[in-house]
Amino acid sequence: MRRAVVLLAILVMAVACGERQEETRQATPAPPAEFRPPADGRLTEDQVRTYLQSKPDVRTSQEYRWVEERVREARRLRASHALTERLWQSRRKYLASLEARKAALSDPAQKAEIDLRIATFRKGAEESDPKITPALRHNIALLERYEKP
Repeated sequence: MRRAVVLLAILVMAVACGERQEETRQATPAPPAEFRPPADGRLTEDQVRTYLQSKPDVRTSQEYRWVEERVREARRLRASHALTERLWQSRRKYLASLEARKAALSDPAQKAEIDLRIATFRKGAEESDPKITPALRHNIALLERYEKP
């Protein structure tokens, strides 16, 4: 009988130890998967919220840095948007003055010269503007929902 009690105690302890080891294995977090930025460059709402709450534990520090770069890029372009709009207002006025000057001319050579100036000015203006990709537009709009501009 004594032997049965000892064996039973050993069995109970072995099961308890096994359960403890299983609990420990379950409690140990799996290593984070390597972060791969999305091909389209778009932020998610969860990433923006987590970043703005200043919790750098998004999923990995690599992801946090990627989110931070996208947020800074969106903020920079959002800030320069007002300046770009004012610049385009001036450009539209200049183009309107060239069009008015052209309309007042009767000489085809002078009209062609003004057409060339207009085309050259438009091309230069378009090339100097920042290129805003669809992903960047998405990121700016997403950020604006969580921050006051």
